Amino acid sequence: MKSLYNSFRASIAARLRMHFRDKEHSEDIAYAMVQMLKLPLQQARDLARAGATQRRQITKLPQVKNPGRALATLRSLSVPLDVAGTLRMLDAHAGNSYLLALPFSVSAMSLIAHLVRDTRRSFCVIDTQFTRYYFYPFLKATETRDRLQLLPPAAMLKHNRMRLEQPAAADNPVTYVTFPDLESTSLDTARRVRFMGEDYQFSTLEPLLFFRGLAPLFTFDAGDFAATRRLKLAAYESSSVSAVTEADVDALLAWLAKNMEQVFREAPADVLSWAETRMLAYGTKAITAVVKLKMVEGYVRAWKAADPNFKDATFARSIAELQKVQETIDKERLAASGS
Repeated sequence: MKSLYNSFRASIAARLRMHFRDKEHSEDIAYAMVQMLKLPLQQARDLARAGATQRRQITKLPQVKNPGRALATLRSLSVPLDVAGTLRMLDAHAGNSYLLALPFSVSAMSLIAHLVRDTRRSFCVIDTQFTRYYFYPFLKATETRDRLQLLPPAAMLKHNRMRLEQPAAADNPVTYVTFPDLESTSLDTARRVRFMGEDYQFSTLEPLLFFRGLAPLFTFDAGDFAATRRLKLAAYESSSVSAVTEADVDALLAWLAKNMEQVFREAPADVLSWAETRMLAYGTKAITAVVKLKMVEGYVRAWKAADPNFKDATFARSIAELQKVQETIDKERLAASGS
């Protein structure tokens, strides 16, 4: 009886933890929607709740004991993507390698679950803390574990280069999958791109792959979503260039950001990456930097209060410099957000 009681209590505790974790996650998403879509808080909360059921379902799949069943569940999900039309479009490239640069979404997960049925193809997916978790069933399922791997950006670029150097590359088609809305990167491998009305930091991984021989590049297109309620696939149209310029890189990223923004605006319940994508905004990065500087300022003030030998001139100079940097960052934040 005691064992039964303990099991019941543990079950209740687990459900309570899940409830509060789900609620906190929905609040994070709602806050990101307020910031990115400029919505009233209640409307953002309603939108966040609209996608909560599928988010919860997908979040549980990596914990399923049968990975094959998890992939079957992903294939059976009701998504706004025109899956049949998308698969037909990609079938035209069945013998070729190509790049899917997708918003991290329910539709993206479902599409990849369909694509991995093609046993002739292998798959290279960008390695992030989120793909490490959500793609766990793909890495463990019998049908995919030898054909799908997670690669960080540098390794993905190397993989593509080595593929092109192999004489039999055409006989071994690869689907490369990236999620630009999850790709946090350093400033020297990023571009400032206009997205959701603000400046965001976009990785240059997709242009580097594309202009180094990985084409075509596809992403989701929500241009007709208001009329059709369906997402479709769009390919980047670019004439071949002998020497890639910064303008070529910027043009590709602008196209990618425009299409992804349409998905965020038109099919918000399908997107899984709201809170994470918000962290790529220069405004958010600036706020984070200012908070850290204020913490340093607090440490300096505490040091001064505790150490009678702390020179007044040194203290005043330190505080002035910290506040100057904060003001500079805040001005850049306002400029990035268009305020």
